[in-house]
Amino acid sequence: MAITLSLNGKMKHLTEVYFDQYAKLHDFALSSLDMYRNELLSICFSVFVYVYKQLVENDDMERAARLLKYFGKEFETSEPFAMGELRTVGTSKTLLAKNTFIRKFLKRKNIKIVSSYTVELLFMFLNRSDLFIMACAVLNRVKFKIKGQQPSLRQTTKRARTSSKKQKNSKIDMQSQFKCHTL
Repeated sequence: MAITLSLNGKMKHLTEVYFDQYAKLHDFALSSLDMYRNELLSICFSVFVYVYKQLVENDDMERAARLLKYFGKEFETSEPFAMGELRTVGTSKTLLAKNTFIRKFLKRKNIKIVSSYTVELLFMFLNRSDLFIMACAVLNRVKFKIKGQQPSLRQTTKRARTSSKKQKNSKIDMQSQFKCHTL
């Protein structure tokens, strides 16, 4: 059964919403000032893998292939191993379920060391653009480590495991005023 959402009075299939909102987030990151771009793109990668998984698991192979083709090229140099794994899986649900790297990557939040300005800019954009699905994806996939107010021009990325405690069904980020429910 296809999952549909009503956004601004229009019915859309869930995978269409994931793809469209990710495209807007990605375009925003690319069009940002140089000083924010690397930090925003590092955040986008965690969301990119999550959106890819959602598309494949919901049998939207056409959008999954387009996501890899059009947005994946941005991560070829910063995440070459991960992109190789995603290309190997392609649009196969079976290969996705068997891929150890992707399972481990999605099992934990990714730590991103970013400036407070970058986080503020990101959530202002997500809020003003009504990209609430992407806001929830960011909050569920990324753990922010704030380092200073202004971004540095080098990219710093670490991956970390979330605690072994069960994740609650609801997560609240008080700063951005989003409440996300996991399905």
